[in-house]
Amino acid sequence: MKKIILFTILFSISFSQDLSLKVSGEMLYEYAAYEVVVISDEEYGYSGSGVIVDSRGYILTNYHVIEELENIQCYLYDNNEDKHLFSDLKSDDFYNVEIISQDPIRDLALLKLINPPDNLNGIDFAPSSSTKVGGQVFAIGHPGDQWDSFLWYFTEGSVNKIGMEKMYDEQGWIDWLFNIETPVIDEVKHIYTQTPINGGNSGGLLMDTYGNLVGINSWGYEGFMNISGAVHIDEINLFIKESGVELDNYAIQDVYDESGEKVVGYRYLVLSYGNVVSIEQMNSTLIPDTIEYYLIDLNLDNIGEISAFDVRNDGLYSYWQINIDSDEYIDWEGEYEDAPEDYYDIINQGLEIFDAWSEEINRFE
Repeated sequence: MKKIILFTILFSISFSQDLSLKVSGEMLYEYAAYEVVVISDEEYGYSGSGVIVDSRGYILTNYHVIEELENIQCYLYDNNEDKHLFSDLKSDDFYNVEIISQDPIRDLALLKLINPPDNLNGIDFAPSSSTKVGGQVFAIGHPGDQWDSFLWYFTEGSVNKIGMEKMYDEQGWIDWLFNIETPVIDEVKHIYTQTPINGGNSGGLLMDTYGNLVGINSWGYEGFMNISGAVHIDEINLFIKESGVELDNYAIQDVYDESGEKVVGYRYLVLSYGNVVSIEQMNSTLIPDTIEYYLIDLNLDNIGEISAFDVRNDGLYSYWQINIDSDEYIDWEGEYEDAPEDYYDIINQGLEIFDAWSEEINRFE
């Protein structure tokens, strides 16, 4: 990613928000199902789930999903949208897979499709700070067993806790015989959720309300109702870094001038209030390393509904022009804290989009 001028939005202001604008599960599913794969083996059969994290065919899953597999195969959602069971999949409609990296302690594995299709997209990673207790999360995976499973099942829940899960060494028969306590060999950061997870969901996607990956679903407590665990995004980022692979799933994109040769800004797509929107940072063509304005496009029609300027030269970009109906006339402009009540919803949405942008830049700064 090219160097981006990092800005900080400082505000302490609360607007009323229409709760009917809550992000829809339908939009999230349609947005992310294509990034979830079925993992199987030629002899073993169905094994678990995985998540596409790069357009070149890199797939993230649990180590225990592929631990005993010899000939790993993956089925994509594309062309299989109407399939309900693993047994419904065509036996020749799979991609062969190679193992790139494994981490038994974190219970993570990085795979890569051999000869992947050209139309893949990697799921975006959520910033660490965006995952909080009480936050809403969603899962996509394939619950079932070795012989059959349900495909691309969607569940939702909330984050119960974020903490360190102790990883124990394997217990030998002597340890078991003499009741010797198994030593702790490490601790791994996990997200504990109230999202229903069953066997077969392992390695599948846990995402936030923006459609970004916050964890890899790994296990569920049999003795408790709907308490599940997922490997935290922090552990995933460390694992990817240690694997030596640079992913191309960064959500920040270059914006070019009319010639298509000069970068004049940056663009970020994010899921907001149930729709994919964009925010663009447009740089000054006259003053180097200076941001001229920000443009938020809520309809992806290349007409920004919100333009933000730094008229006070304080780096806050708090002077906004709002054009809700995307015509040639500005509906309202001024410092956003002075906006009339009629504009509270769109300003609140704009501030959330700015937050998501800032967190994404911080992630790769």
